[in-house]
Amino acid sequence: MSHGRLGLAAGEEGKVQSKVYTRTPTLYLDFKLDEGVKHTQAIPKGWTAFIYTLSGNVYIGPSNDQQKVEAHYTAVLDDGDCVQLENKVFASDPYVWYSLTLLEP
Repeated sequence: MSHGRLGLAAGEEGKVQSKVYTRTPTLYLDFKLDEGVKHTQAIPKGWTAFIYTLSGNVYIGPSNDQQKVEAHYTAVLDDGDCVQLENKVFASDPYVWYSLTLLEP
């Protein structure tokens, strides 16, 4: 990931497998995005997904219909193809920090 940092706490992302084993299929990602950076994440059909913003504001959804999630708030995401996440706030925080959790019921 350019212009940000991705940490994999559980599950498998691309060709990387975490060292944490979970009985329930889980993907737990920790992101820091620099200003103006977008990330698109696939959400498997039928999985539960939510995001918790630790610092800054993250914008969720397509460019023409985004919703802001402020620091210390949780947003539940719909399952399906993918979700777009963006740090477009040019404020005192140089990056937005959030965790994204996906679970298969």
